[in-house]
Amino acid sequence: MADLCGDRVLGKARVTVDGEVLRTEKGVTLTLAGDELKEVEGDYESGFTSEFKAAELDFNIMVKPGDSVQRFVGMCGVTVVVEYDTGQRYILSEARQNSRPKITGKDGGQVGLKFTSNRCEEIIA
Repeated sequence: MADLCGDRVLGKARVTVDGEVLRTEKGVTLTLAGDELKEVEGDYESGFTSEFKAAELDFNIMVKPGDSVQRFVGMCGVTVVVEYDTGQRYILSEARQNSRPKITGKDGGQVGLKFTSNRCEEIIA
């Protein structure tokens, strides 16, 4: 998928779930897993606390005749890979689909999906 030219900037993404390529619309969003810091302010000093947040992968898929949207309900324990046209690849291990799929009857028959995982690793080739 990657056409690696030095001036290319990230634009497109391909998402696979357990090896199946999904028909995603533009706008795939990945938020990496990690600690989120929260400032704690005192009278004369400040500090912070941290809270671990799971990785989140949000996107819409296009629905065609014969597609089953129901299969995404409660999906868990899957491997999700997102690959960008600039060569970056991330794997979400033991991922779960957290949203109730909502079918929207407009261009492409959009269905919004949200996968989360405690483990999101960059694949370095």
